[in-house]
Amino acid sequence: MPTTVDYNLPIGNTFVPLRLYAEGAIGWPDGQTLFVSDPHFGKADSFRHAGIAIPTAVLDRDLERLTTLLGQSQARVLIFLGDFFHTRHSQSENALASLELWRDHHRDVKVVLVQGNHDLHAGAPPAAFDIQSVEAPLLFGPFACYHHPQRGPSEEGYILSGHLHPYVVLRDRDRSTLRLATFIFGPYQAILPAFGAFTGGSHYAPTPKDRVFAIAKGEIVEIPTVPPRAIAPPPPPFPMR
Repeated sequence: MPTTVDYNLPIGNTFVPLRLYAEGAIGWPDGQTLFVSDPHFGKADSFRHAGIAIPTAVLDRDLERLTTLLGQSQARVLIFLGDFFHTRHSQSENALASLELWRDHHRDVKVVLVQGNHDLHAGAPPAAFDIQSVEAPLLFGPFACYHHPQRGPSEEGYILSGHLHPYVVLRDRDRSTLRLATFIFGPYQAILPAFGAFTGGSHYAPTPKDRVFAIAKGEIVEIPTVPPRAIAPPPPPFPMR
């Protein structure tokens, strides 16, 4: 299975080439842009503030993954679809130092944050990070960027959203299950998986109109949303006479 998948997204009467990354990001090569949702940076620090000793190295690993994606995609614009920080306690001294160092290494990349629900109480990134924070929707090329999924189509573009941290559950014949984070592409909206490694998720039940790309141990596989047709049984044998 590949670590990236090229997907021609139908928008109106045309197709927009996208590249899906198993790290949980969407690249738009024509726009030299990378879309990422729900990093929840500093979530471990927030838990540690509450007295739960979660290793803080998870932030450094997430930033390393993001650096790799910027290199692979050659993106000049990075758009976060909400929830940059987890809570206000996520803006700890250690977390801010790691993030500022990462930003210093990528000053040539324009970074935009579409505000999500966690951003309202966690606060915007410090001004020194040079990250533009905007309210939804952000209209960018053929896309209307939100944090929360929308209930209907937008006249301003195909919707990119996050928030749900969607996953699907696959069931085997022995009734065992497998839970996989997913990209969901519907007729008018895509929902991205959470980028942050230290995040939960919401079960998503795809419809036949959706295309679902699941992430499985660093690789991407498309999950059929329409069950295969049942194979017709062979006709009964002619009766013996």
